[in-house]
Amino acid sequence: TTWFFSTAAVDVTPPALVSLNPVDNAAGVSITANLSLKFSELVQKGTGNIIITNLSDSGIQSIDVTTAAVTVNSSNVIINPPLDLNYNKNLNMRNNS
Repeated sequence: TTWFFSTAAVDVTPPALVSLNPVDNAAGVSITANLSLKFSELVQKGTGNIIITNLSDSGIQSIDVTTAAVTVNSSNVIINPPLDLNYNKNLNMRNNS
Protein backbone atom coordinates (compact mmCIF):
# COMPACT_ATOMS: atom_id res chain seq x y z
CA THR A 1 0.00 0.00 0.00
CA THR A 2 1.26 3.44 -0.91
CA TRP A 3 0.08 6.61 0.74
CA PHE A 4 0.71 10.00 -0.92
CA PHE A 5 0.08 13.40 0.61
CA SER A 6 1.55 16.90 0.79
CA THR A 7 1.85 19.37 3.60
CA ALA A 8 0.32 22.84 3.70
CA ALA A 9 2.25 25.87 2.52
CA VAL A 10 3.49 28.35 5.11
CA ASP A 11 0.88 31.05 5.74
CA VAL A 12 2.75 34.32 5.21
CA THR A 13 -0.33 36.54 4.92
CA PRO A 14 -1.28 38.15 8.24
CA PRO A 15 -4.95 38.10 9.27
CA ALA A 16 -6.92 41.12 8.08
CA LEU A 17 -9.27 42.98 10.39
CA VAL A 18 -12.82 42.39 9.08
CA SER A 19 -14.97 44.20 11.64
CA LEU A 20 -14.95 46.07 14.94
CA ASN A 21 -17.59 46.42 17.64
CA PRO A 22 -18.07 49.17 18.51
CA VAL A 23 -17.46 50.38 14.98
CA ASP A 24 -14.72 52.92 14.25
CA ASN A 25 -15.76 56.42 15.39
CA ALA A 26 -18.83 55.09 17.25
CA ALA A 27 -20.48 57.52 19.68
CA GLY A 28 -22.38 56.78 22.87
CA VAL A 29 -20.55 53.52 23.61
CA SER A 30 -21.34 52.05 27.03
CA ILE A 31 -18.57 52.46 29.60
CA THR A 32 -18.86 48.72 30.34
CA ALA A 33 -18.73 47.64 26.69
CA ASN A 34 -16.57 44.76 25.56
CA LEU A 35 -14.46 45.49 22.49
CA SER A 36 -14.77 42.92 19.67
CA LEU A 37 -12.51 42.36 16.69
CA LYS A 38 -13.17 39.88 13.87
CA PHE A 39 -10.34 38.76 11.60
CA SER A 40 -10.23 37.11 8.17
CA GLU A 41 -8.72 33.89 9.55
CA LEU A 42 -8.01 32.07 12.79
CA VAL A 43 -5.98 34.03 15.34
CA GLN A 44 -4.37 33.13 18.63
CA LYS A 45 -3.03 34.95 21.65
CA GLY A 46 0.56 36.04 21.60
CA THR A 47 2.31 38.46 23.90
CA GLY A 48 2.15 42.19 24.41
CA ASN A 49 -0.40 44.72 25.56
CA ILE A 50 -3.51 46.35 24.24
CA ILE A 51 -3.38 50.05 25.03
CA ILE A 52 -6.56 52.11 25.46
CA THR A 53 -5.76 55.81 25.46
CA ASN A 54 -8.09 58.60 26.51
CA LEU A 55 -7.48 61.27 23.87
CA SER A 56 -8.95 64.05 26.04
CA ASP A 57 -6.64 63.86 29.04
CA SER A 58 -4.04 61.20 28.17
CA GLY A 59 -5.47 58.64 30.60
CA ILE A 60 -4.34 55.13 29.72
CA GLN A 61 -5.29 51.50 30.33
CA SER A 62 -2.85 48.75 29.44
CA ILE A 63 -4.25 45.21 29.07
CA ASP A 64 -1.88 42.24 28.95
CA VAL A 65 -3.13 39.99 26.11
CA THR A 66 -2.20 36.87 28.08
CA THR A 67 -4.80 37.63 30.79
CA ALA A 68 -8.45 36.56 30.94
CA ALA A 69 -9.43 40.11 29.89
CA VAL A 70 -8.63 39.04 26.31
CA THR A 71 -10.35 35.97 24.88
CA VAL A 72 -9.82 34.45 21.45
CA ASN A 73 -12.30 32.14 19.77
CA SER A 74 -11.44 31.18 16.21
CA SER A 75 -11.23 34.47 14.28
CA ASN A 76 -12.84 36.56 17.04
CA VAL A 77 -11.10 38.53 19.79
CA ILE A 78 -13.05 39.93 22.74
CA ILE A 79 -11.45 42.50 25.03
CA ASN A 80 -13.14 43.07 28.38
CA PRO A 81 -11.32 46.07 29.84
CA PRO A 82 -10.64 45.39 33.54
CA LEU A 83 -11.51 49.02 34.31
CA ASP A 84 -14.70 50.61 32.99
CA LEU A 85 -14.17 53.21 30.31
CA ASN A 86 -14.70 56.83 31.35
CA TYR A 87 -17.87 58.76 30.50
CA ASN A 88 -17.86 61.27 27.64
CA LYS A 89 -14.30 60.58 26.44
CA ASN A 90 -12.72 59.97 23.05
CA LEU A 91 -10.70 56.77 23.15
CA ASN A 92 -8.09 55.12 20.96
CA MET A 93 -7.02 51.49 21.08
CA ARG A 94 -3.79 50.01 19.75
CA ASN A 95 -1.79 46.82 20.09
CA ASN A 96 1.67 47.23 21.56
CA SER A 97 3.31 43.90 20.77
